[in-house]
Amino acid sequence: MRRPRSVVCLLVPLALALIAGCGRVNDKVAALEAEIDKLEERISLLEEGTATADDTLRSLQSDLRDQSAEHIRDIIEVRADAVALRTRIGSLVPNPEASFRFSPRSPVESGAVLFDSSAVDYDGTIERFEWIFPDGSLATGQTVSFTFREAGAFAVTHRVWDDAGLFDELAQTVTVQAKPRCSGYVRVLSIAELDNYDVGRAWSYYVTIDHGDRQLVTAPSSQFDIGERLEGDRVSIRLSAREADTAHDDWGHGFLTIPVACGLETSERVTVPVRENHGTEDPGVEVARFLFEIEIGFTSSSP
Repeated sequence: MRRPRSVVCLLVPLALALIAGCGRVNDKVAALEAEIDKLEERISLLEEGTATADDTLRSLQSDLRDQSAEHIRDIIEVRADAVALRTRIGSLVPNPEASFRFSPRSPVESGAVLFDSSAVDYDGTIERFEWIFPDGSLATGQTVSFTFREAGAFAVTHRVWDDAGLFDELAQTVTVQAKPRCSGYVRVLSIAELDNYDVGRAWSYYVTIDHGDRQLVTAPSSQFDIGERLEGDRVSIRLSAREADTAHDDWGHGFLTIPVACGLETSERVTVPVRENHGTEDPGVEVARFLFEIEIGFTSSSP
């Protein structure tokens, strides 16, 4: 990522100053090496007997003390200058800025929400993206998804690190709406016997409605209420025909599943075949067939 021009203009003279300071250290190192050369020369003179041992040692000790003290002071000074320069440069290099968007903006419970990082780093690149969700789970990546299982206001925290190891984080509150509840009905419009295999047989009809953990079983009438608040995402309907004569056990079923959608009204036709001796391993031949025409509707109700 390109650095802002103003930051570059400030960094260049500071970097040059730091280089100059490093040059001073190099000069002192060179001076120390020269002193070492002088020391080796004096030791050689001593070994050749051209100088007395006491004079040579005293001279060497004095010179080394002076030079060492001076070098130590200079090195400390240069290091302090370098630290100060690094501190000043660091103050001009900003941390990354964490930010993110999520959609949909008005999420509904049990619906997936997409989180997309829009974090920026003005002097480098973002190296790591991290997300912390209300249930304590952790996700990584620039774009992630999370499903809120219930309605309410929840904090989501986004953390980022750049290529220099600098860090930033941002928390936003996500308000999750309660999923709309519906009330519904099933109305039996008509039941027609398609094939009358045995004229005169009497039949009974039943409607079984399942939604969530609730179940209604009833004989058909003009309308069946299937609950003030529907649970689950769909309603299962079973249409049954049974011979009224208890001497026989001839049953038949037809099945229909309707997704719950507030405002939906639809009509469906379901064929129900009936076989003799229903419930046995070999239910036998088909003895009748019926066509159920039903109407299903859902209307909104308060959460």
